[in-house]
Amino acid sequence: MSSHKLKYGKKIISFLKKIGDVLNYHVELEVAVEDNNSSAVDVGFFYEENQKYPLMIFEIESTVSNSMAANPLKVFSQSNKYFEKPLFFFHIILTGGKKSSKINQLEDQYGKFNYRVYIFALDQQTQLIKDILSQQRRLTCNLNIVDLLLIIENEMDNIKLDELIVHIEKCKFENTGSILQSYAQLSYHNTLFYKYFFDYLKAKYHQNEIRSLEYAYNNYWASWYGYPVQLGIMTIMESDPNIKKDYFYEFIWWQEQSTYLKYISPNFGLSREYDIFLLGFSGAYLTMVSLLFHQVEVAHKYISKVLDEIVTKSHRYGFSIFSYNALWLLYLSAQNTNTVSIFNRTSDLINENGGLSKNLYKKPPSSIVSIINENDETYFNDIQKDKADVPDIVYFENKLNLNDPDLLKIAFEFLIDYEMHNKINDYLII
Repeated sequence: MSSHKLKYGKKIISFLKKIGDVLNYHVELEVAVEDNNSSAVDVGFFYEENQKYPLMIFEIESTVSNSMAANPLKVFSQSNKYFEKPLFFFHIILTGGKKSSKINQLEDQYGKFNYRVYIFALDQQTQLIKDILSQQRRLTCNLNIVDLLLIIENEMDNIKLDELIVHIEKCKFENTGSILQSYAQLSYHNTLFYKYFFDYLKAKYHQNEIRSLEYAYNNYWASWYGYPVQLGIMTIMESDPNIKKDYFYEFIWWQEQSTYLKYISPNFGLSREYDIFLLGFSGAYLTMVSLLFHQVEVAHKYISKVLDEIVTKSHRYGFSIFSYNALWLLYLSAQNTNTVSIFNRTSDLINENGGLSKNLYKKPPSSIVSIINENDETYFNDIQKDKADVPDIVYFENKLNLNDPDLLKIAFEFLIDYEMHNKINDYLII
């Protein structure tokens, strides 16, 4: 077919090229189907560069016409000695509002060769993408869901994401273990994708399969500690108060029964990595988890007690180390009258050790993981400057972020960004 001159046709060809690229094909335009280059197809997806025959072929017609029959004919009429048949032939009609007898005849004639017509005026763009992905699944279970859906969302109208995502899941692309991570990345970039993350997890929960997703994320912190965060996201997004409680009780299972010891507990000495998490990040992490469960009444006290135990049993590491978690415990325990005794005990502990720098009361550090790893004397010196006793409890009240949209943003960033542990205080404290 000759090169497209209409703007819409060029847009669709450009879109198909981007789809081919994200699916990891070598994409060529105006692919010759005869040795003398007398005829060509608009777009071809090749398994790799320098292969002679495309796996998928795309022809774009401006409208239904008598001449359109020549396009599949030039491919399917040839002997496979001269041109091997593609895996699928996608014939796209840009305008025209009904399926004519010409189209029926073409599909009857060539459908047995994996040929189909897509009429965009009848909103068949979604079916086109679904069929492309079905062919992709015949070849591989790998799919870059994030880039695919972002391209579709940004560059193509009239594609039904709900229907497309169901198709992706049915095709079992999730066997690669990437689908939940992908939904988290998409949700971080666009709130439109929140519901897909939630719906996927909720379906797994009701199928008793959610525990298989405990290690679903690629970054270090989320791979070990992402399970409570995703339960917290589900709690915020769930409308039924009783199910919100169920999600929190699932967190309690994770904490108390998923391993032979409590998951987050001052069992120092199991590994250096675990000790560093307990001493250098658990304060901010548990505060975040508590906020995600803020709609469940019993959650705050339960999580405060977890952090309190860590502080109590980490004295042997010295005040300059355990004061990090103590600072976060001040903020956490000040938010509810049920934990005032924990606040008072933590306040007395800090004061008995001479207090801390006033700046630390304003905003505790997000993490001291790198400080512990590098034995950063600067930090240990700074916490001794301009020291003061702990302010009264009212200083810390209502200082934690309970805005659900903000909390969801924080949670999704935690799931996808390893560096979140170094900046989480900017999000949690208002």
